[in-house]
Amino acid sequence: MFADNNRISWLQMRCQFLLAALGVGLLWGIPGFTGREGAVGILIGGALLACWSGILRRQMTVFRDPIRYFGKTCAWLLAGIWESYLVLTGGWLVAKVGHLAGEYLVSGVPETMLSLAFVFAALGGSHHVQARGRLAQTSWAIVAWLGGILLLLAGKPLGTVTGGQQPEPAAFDWMLSVKNAGKYVAYGSGIGLIAWLMVQVRTGKEEKKKEGLALAVGQLSLWFLAGALLLTANFGTDAPNMDTCPILEVMAGVEIPGRFLRRVDLIFLSILLFSLTFLLGSIFFYSSYVAERVSVTISRIPAAILCLIFGTVGETQWAWSRYYPELLWKIYLPLFLVITVCAGWARRRSYGER
Repeated sequence: MFADNNRISWLQMRCQFLLAALGVGLLWGIPGFTGREGAVGILIGGALLACWSGILRRQMTVFRDPIRYFGKTCAWLLAGIWESYLVLTGGWLVAKVGHLAGEYLVSGVPETMLSLAFVFAALGGSHHVQARGRLAQTSWAIVAWLGGILLLLAGKPLGTVTGGQQPEPAAFDWMLSVKNAGKYVAYGSGIGLIAWLMVQVRTGKEEKKKEGLALAVGQLSLWFLAGALLLTANFGTDAPNMDTCPILEVMAGVEIPGRFLRRVDLIFLSILLFSLTFLLGSIFFYSSYVAERVSVTISRIPAAILCLIFGTVGETQWAWSRYYPELLWKIYLPLFLVITVCAGWARRRSYGER
């Protein structure tokens, strides 16, 4: 079904996953995972996501050719679920980045114009399978080194809570940890574990132990755990209620030895904005890619237009952010779980017919 030149390695797949997920997680995901319960939730949720990715790895043939395994009607329904998720996620991302850029980078410019610039920047990225894989592989090494160094510098002066109340010792709340783990799984599926990474092609000549996304999920969980600990140490339990991005507030207090860089927060923000641009570009790319799985040829432009509309309509762009997490948690996560079960059933049935 796919030509050999349309395949990428698992290393490039993992780099795509890490690069796309890092920015959105550090900026807007980790504030909800502060405290001991949040840290344990990340660890449990990361383990569950790793197991889920292992199950999905065995079902990749089903997602590559859904018409063959599900039939035309069910395959179109599956594609519709994925496309709706991609468009809503893209709209949420456009709204969030438009507000973020207006607050931290260029004040006085309408958020609609900033959102439009963000969409154009994402469209300008590579739109070929191999090109995206090579871009992610090269970029992730740079992003990981720079971002990791800045996080280490931010962790050096820890010791007191500067922006919120000091957490009081209390009994550990296991129910809250379980709830946090569930939310982490929902966010993990929402950043692409199912809807676009798992329908991608792969090479077939690598060692079995190196295949899959479990290693990338574990690495990403460590990044988010480090960020959550930073927020807990600096803001205590107030981080989720802050109007600004807490991780950028932490970076604003970092001082480079020699003081030759005074705005570390802007450097860190630039790294995360690159990650967000890659994520939006991936949403556009996979909106076209998913359509091809059901024999529909469509460009990335319709998805870009819909994402821009969803990201700029309403009373304010920022208002959209209130609804997306609830949709992800209550609607798309259950749907993705049902899809996983159905894909496993379809795969077993196909083996029985052989």
